Amino acid sequence: MSDISLINTADYKCYYSIDGTVDFKLYIPTPSGNIEYTEYDTFTSVDKTIIAFKELDPFSGDFNYILVHDNKESIIDAICYDDILEFISRDTIREDSWFTICKSIITDNNTPDHDSIKNTSRCDTGKYGPFKMIMDDGVSLRDRDGEIFKHTNKVTVLLSVADSGYIVSGRNPVIGTSFRDWPAVVCFSKTITGILKLVIEWASLVDSPFNDESEIALVCKDFITSLNIPNNVLNEISEYQEDMPVYRYIKGESVARHGFTEQANVGPLFLNWIKSTHRYRTLNSLVHNHPSPPVVPEEVLSSERQYIESKVYEVCIKNDIDLTSSPLEILAQIAPFTDLTLSQWITDTNHVKSYIAYS
Repeated sequence: MSDISLINTADYKCYYSIDGTVDFKLYIPTPSGNIEYTEYDTFTSVDKTIIAFKELDPFSGDFNYILVHDNKESIIDAICYDDILEFISRDTIREDSWFTICKSIITDNNTPDHDSIKNTSRCDTGKYGPFKMIMDDGVSLRDRDGEIFKHTNKVTVLLSVADSGYIVSGRNPVIGTSFRDWPAVVCFSKTITGILKLVIEWASLVDSPFNDESEIALVCKDFITSLNIPNNVLNEISEYQEDMPVYRYIKGESVARHGFTEQANVGPLFLNWIKSTHRYRTLNSLVHNHPSPPVVPEEVLSSERQYIESKVYEVCIKNDIDLTSSPLEILAQIAPFTDLTLSQWITDTNHVKSYIAYS
């Protein structure tokens, strides 16, 4: 274990910070059991340890890591905070966005999938992966829920427990809020605060007096428990977001599917919690965003910034993008990839994403 002042940031792809300098191990959960993960180095920073990952692993199909220290387990999400920032920093609701809770399955080449994706192309084949809930409200045909995925063109997994559940977001230009008239109303929302409130509502039904044993209730209960979401965070979500359709139905609202407003923004307790559960693409992002950041020498941060910003400059010049554009605007203007340019496209987008959370 070296001091953080000695790090060469060019050797690493992302970072995570833990309190203290205690011994720990990382594992990847798989259907065959937990496999130790060792592709990282560790650095000390005063009273913290920085885990420097050698790989970003975006297409490995591993959605989270298990951190074990002091005989306790906690979840580290594999996706970086930088990659979900756009979802938790919104102050308005996107017309084309949706959020859902998915169950976890062991994927294989026969797993049903979106029409536009070949089953063999799933990066999580043979591992745990997210799969949509099959709902039945006794009114609408289940097939209507397929409309949500039919025109979806971008999917992001925001929160993961590999053998339990996932919070997933997608973009569908024609969906709006029409899903509220379909069975999907009980597991879909327009905002992350809305879907988390739905998860809380379902999870509560497992307890007395309802003792619900439905699949979605058990998944939501296990999801909250596995992530060890603090009670004050759960309470804040419930305070920020008025009742969603599950509670509205239980409380006898005449129109349970509609008549409520979803909150676009997230509360400060939830924001700090999610900042502490995800990795960061850069030390600058880690120091700038983590609620209890490590101390990193300015010369290390400055060197990292200069390298990233030079790469973003190259991306803008190559794609004829205005240099005053925001990182998200730059990402939207990078030329689409082909089979021949995929590798470079991934490199370019990763450089811009590394700039998002501290720019």
